[in-house]
Amino acid sequence: MPSVQLPTISRGTKAGNIYADDPLAGRIMGTYEPTRPRGTRSAPALTCKQLGEYNKNLPDDYYWIDPNGNEINDVVQAYCKFKTSETCIRLKQKVSNSNYRENENSTEQEEREGNNLGNQFYKLTYELEGSQLEFLKRQSLIGKQEIYEECTKSNERSLLITQPITLFTDSGNELTYGHPYLGYEIVQNTCHVSSELKKTALLIKGKTNQFPIRGIQLFNTKILHNSFQIGEVCFQ
Repeated sequence: MPSVQLPTISRGTKAGNIYADDPLAGRIMGTYEPTRPRGTRSAPALTCKQLGEYNKNLPDDYYWIDPNGNEINDVVQAYCKFKTSETCIRLKQKVSNSNYRENENSTEQEEREGNNLGNQFYKLTYELEGSQLEFLKRQSLIGKQEIYEECTKSNERSLLITQPITLFTDSGNELTYGHPYLGYEIVQNTCHVSSELKKTALLIKGKTNQFPIRGIQLFNTKILHNSFQIGEVCFQ
């Protein structure tokens, strides 16, 4: 019977317990114990929910997470809301693209006319992307995100309410106000009343495959680039 040569692993250093401190050997032999998540860069959690389960009294704040559980060189910071077990990711970039066409059949003349009326498309990217984002979505049940406009003038009507807006989800769907299945709701509208907090907020909530919001198209509006903000996307 031919002899079988076992692979050698020479990274273990603990005396009297061969390979016990080597993660690869530990996984093979079933003795590996993962590091307790502490929300630090060297000991990240998979999600804020997991971090809260291991550390009961942490305050809501930014912590390091690693949803794919792989090498920690791709860890990112997320805002943890422990009471609701939410992992929230910030917007990284909002890029304006006035050359966006609503459909492939639109002509250059229609496009120019649309731009003159104020049509605008914004492409959104976030601080968590790629496989890390996909693993976070798989470990969550629902997602939610707010888009809001802060009003400065007295008795000003919100342009997010009076003008049409279309949101594009991560799964490629289009969300419009009032749609029974693919829509969003207005959770605050105090722009037109006397209030210290003059703000209009749109809430998108649903299955995780819809999040985050990837694009916003404004039609025939006077909404300025900095007058509306993209809130963090939260997974629960």
